[in-house]
Amino acid sequence: MTPEFYKTPSVKNHLCTSSVISRNGKILLGLRHYHDASLWVAPGGRCDAGESPEAAVLREIQEEIGVTDARIVRQLGEYPGVYADEAGRDRVIVFEVATEQEPTLMEPEKFEKWQWFSLEEIPANLINPEVALGCFQKALKK
Repeated sequence: MTPEFYKTPSVKNHLCTSSVISRNGKILLGLRHYHDASLWVAPGGRCDAGESPEAAVLREIQEEIGVTDARIVRQLGEYPGVYADEAGRDRVIVFEVATEQEPTLMEPEKFEKWQWFSLEEIPANLINPEVALGCFQKALKK
């Protein structure tokens, strides 16, 4: 499912990051509110100008869930994002990230909540499900 927000040509071809944070066989997802839909997403977001993907994913994790001890375990892949326009499509670099801290709702204007899910419990309204589920499975295999 692609929210209308990503179909609006307001931003051109950005590099984005996403994280897979797992604990006890469960994946952390946040219910994010877009203009036309609410979708479950992993912590992450766009890289700022001149920012490395590694720095961006750690910054986004701190901004979205308040975690300050996050560390990148490995890169899980690079995939096309959901936003595309005449200039091209976003690229999303997905990282497996570890933390000992519990997530906190830091941006209630964007997210309703953060929740842990087993693979069998992943909600149907997951953003970019084909890519996300493959990354979740890869992270849980280790």
